[in-house]
Amino acid sequence: MDINDYPVINLNSDDRWARAYDNAAAWDKMWPEQDAWDFLTACEYNGWGPLVEGTKVKNLTMVKQGERDEDDWIWHVTLADDTVWQAEGGCDYTGWDCQSNLTWTEIG
Repeated sequence: MDINDYPVINLNSDDRWARAYDNAAAWDKMWPEQDAWDFLTACEYNGWGPLVEGTKVKNLTMVKQGERDEDDWIWHVTLADDTVWQAEGGCDYTGWDCQSNLTWTEIG
């Protein structure tokens, strides 16, 4: 499958951690070293922003690696229509769950 054809997987269920892990395994093959697991888990718990079901992702770039209870993670997500979004968020020592956040800003 071409990177441009890879859809966002966004299904409603209670197995968020398992789904994020499984999706991250596929995303890690396409975008190694972009911290896809943290990105997808952040989305699962805090909202998908522009990544609605059926949206195609062209590229994922980790701009800044975060640290739990400290600095935020920052990713740039390029969609198939060439719009670029910044996803920025952080979590506490327990991870991406009730004490986490993620904001989306269109940057291009």
